Amino acid sequence: MSTFSPIMVFAYNRPDHLKKTLSALTLCLDIEQTEVIVVVDGEKGEVDKHKVAEVRDVVELFSSKFSKFSSVIKRSNMGLAQSIRSSLNSVFEDVDSVIVLEDDLLVSEDFILYMNSALKTYSNNPLVGSVSAYCPKLTINSKYDNFFHPRPTSWGWATWKDRWSRGIWEIEEKGVLSRLLLRYGLNKGGQDLYRMLQQQEKGIINSWAILWAYTHYRHEWLVSYPYYSRIQNVGFGEGATHCKSEKNPYPIRMVDASQVRDIYELRSRVCKQGNEVRNVNWYFSNAFKVLSKLGFF
Repeated sequence: MSTFSPIMVFAYNRPDHLKKTLSALTLCLDIEQTEVIVVVDGEKGEVDKHKVAEVRDVVELFSSKFSKFSSVIKRSNMGLAQSIRSSLNSVFEDVDSVIVLEDDLLVSEDFILYMNSALKTYSNNPLVGSVSAYCPKLTINSKYDNFFHPRPTSWGWATWKDRWSRGIWEIEEKGVLSRLLLRYGLNKGGQDLYRMLQQQEKGIINSWAILWAYTHYRHEWLVSYPYYSRIQNVGFGEGATHCKSEKNPYPIRMVDASQVRDIYELRSRVCKQGNEVRNVNWYFSNAFKVLSKLGFF
């Protein structure tokens, strides 16, 4: 595996968001040693043709701001799920690991350092399926810089070629008992996961992320999470595909400059930290969802 994994940024029709995402990336430590690949999906029709064209202009504008930069401009609309799957399949022909962002995520100064450190640490550990750059706000302090949780995230994440190649993209459980076990096991990563899996099966949503979570469940993989988030999601509100609320309901505790360093204290023993898992799962519970809609957060 090369020292620095490439970063893939997926964009569609939000030029202002993409500009913020790429601007934040230019400020990252070690960005000059990192290849940035921007993938732009094609327009669905005349309604978003202008916005997609603006996104392509943003890509052209930033092409000279990175030392290693390339872009993939799709002429037809694939949708995010298919775009991510096909693009990762393609990039993994040449690399062993990759970091993934979408066009509404702002990264911390040490984002590249942290993610590559975790990728290197767990590259040969079959218990770890992926690395998350995001974490909702925790009030837990630890001597370590990470903990383990069964739920993969889509708000800034990374994985390895050998894990991605084991992705399970069709739900196999059909019988009553197997479905009960699936619901019980999947929801250890959050009360909303089984519900989203059902929506995927019914065609209500088209999500690569829920099937990636299903993959983690089937392989009994864990995910490395940071105690302090390296990601801030600014993509809520009008124009968002899934997050239509005006503000992000999930509070975060972002890493600050004083916590940036060359060497991170990452756990050598891979197992779930129960208190951390319970705290993260609160944000994906039905109770939090109701209270958030009522304005308590």
